[in-house]
Amino acid sequence: MEDRYKLTETEETYGEALEILATYYKAINKKPISWASFLVLHEIRYEVLCCEGNNLDWSEGRVSYLQELVTKEDLEDFMVIQIDNYDEDEGIEEKLLIGKCERCKYKTFDDFWNDIDFQQVCLINKEAIKISLSEEKLNQYRKIIFDNEEIIPSEIKLIPSEIRDNLPLNFFEENILKAREEFFEDLDDSEIQNHEEEENIPNTKIEFFNEKFLDILFYMQETFEGTYYFEEISFGTGSTINQVKERLFDIYEDRFNFQESLDNEELLTEIQHQLSTQLWPEGREAAEAWAIKVNENTDDKNFAIFAKSMEKFHLKEIRGTHILDSIKEFPKEEKSRIVKKARGTCKWFI
Repeated sequence: MEDRYKLTETEETYGEALEILATYYKAINKKPISWASFLVLHEIRYEVLCCEGNNLDWSEGRVSYLQELVTKEDLEDFMVIQIDNYDEDEGIEEKLLIGKCERCKYKTFDDFWNDIDFQQVCLINKEAIKISLSEEKLNQYRKIIFDNEEIIPSEIKLIPSEIRDNLPLNFFEENILKAREEFFEDLDDSEIQNHEEEENIPNTKIEFFNEKFLDILFYMQETFEGTYYFEEISFGTGSTINQVKERLFDIYEDRFNFQESLDNEELLTEIQHQLSTQLWPEGREAAEAWAIKVNENTDDKNFAIFAKSMEKFHLKEIRGTHILDSIKEFPKEEKSRIVKKARGTCKWFI
C-alpha cells in the first residue's frame, strides 16, 4: 500500500494559524482585508489540509513551500499555478466564490484578482508562521476569536473541505456515480433492476439545483451541523444523480417551513415549561377572563378548547403541566398558532 503523508504537529498548527488570522483580519480587525485576500489565505490553508493523507511525492515539502510565500511575486506565482492546475470545467470560480450564486462575492475572475492585496496576504502568512511556533501567541488569538464569536458572520466560515471536495458540479455528479457503483457492487441484477425505477423528475427541479448548487451545499452543511446528512443522501443510498438532486432540492425548497417547524417546537417547549412553573395568584379573575375568550371564539373552536383549559387551570381544576393536553393531537403549526394568539390577545397568559 502506498505511503501517505501525515502532517506534523507544527504543520497542523500553521494551518490553524492561517484560519485564525484570516478570520481575525476579515471580521475583527479595524481595517478588514478584502474578500479576495481572505479567500487567498483560505486557499493556502486548504493546500495545507490537502497534504494530510495525500501521496508523499506531492505532500513532502509542500507546507514549507507555502510558508515561503512571503513576497508579492511568489504569491502571485502560487495563485497562477493554482488556477492553471484546474481544467476549465473544474470550477476554480466556485472554489473562490466567483459567479452568480448568493455566496459569491465577485462576478468575474478579474474582479477577484484585482481585489487581492498580495502584500498584505504575505504579511499575514509571515505572522501565521510566527504564531504557529508560539503556543502563547496562538492561545491569545484563539481567545480573541472566541471572545468575538458573536460578531463573526457565518459566511466567514467559507467552504468546509468536505464541501470543496464535491466542487464543482461535475465533480459532485462523478462522486454520486462512484458511490452508486460501490453501493450495487455486491447486489445481483434483479436487485439492481428493482431499485432502479423510472425517474419522473421535473426538469425545473434539476435546473434549479444546478443553478443553486453551491447555496444548497452550504444550506445542508449549516442547517444540519456538518455534512453527514448531505453525504448520506448523496452517496449512501445508491440513488441516481437526478434522484439525489431532487432530494436535495426538496429539502432546500422546504427550508422556510423547516425553520418555522423548529421555531414552533422551541416556542411550544418554552410555553410548556412556563405553564408548569408560573405562579398565578389571580385565580378567579383570570378564569373569568378566559371564560369570556371561550365564548368569543365560537368560530375558532381549537382556540376555544385551549381557552377552556386555561380557565380550568386558573380554577385549579388542572395543573399547569396539563394545559396543552387538550390540543396535543393538533398539528404543531396549529398549536403554535393558538399559543401565539393567546400571547397577543390575552392578558392572563405568559
